[in-house]
Amino acid sequence: MSDLDPQELYKLNSRVKRISIVVFIVVLLLYSAWRVLPDSRFRMNTLGGLTPDQVIEKLGKPDYDSRYDKSNPWSMEREKNGENVRLQFFYEDQERWVGYEYGVEFRDNHVITVRVGVK
Repeated sequence: MSDLDPQELYKLNSRVKRISIVVFIVVLLLYSAWRVLPDSRFRMNTLGGLTPDQVIEKLGKPDYDSRYDKSNPWSMEREKNGENVRLQFFYEDQERWVGYEYGVEFRDNHVITVRVGVK
């Protein structure tokens, strides 16, 4: 390093600073995108066909479970009798900057729909 004249040393330091700034901005953008995009675990291709117990095992306990709804509880018998009831789970995303809500709907004890919405 002592063989470099001050002009070359200044150019080298400027280049290192620019590269550091670019790397910092790229990392910041990637982190921001990760915090804004919906959770990739809530997709039909990962949950489709799973049973309620498998979904709970994979995602954790839901914030809402229609089996325990006091006003209109879901039951397999009510669904089979043709009543307009569906087993539904709802999850609220506390990790993302955008307030996402995820809905998982079941029919015949298997996932048929996964929905993503914003609060």
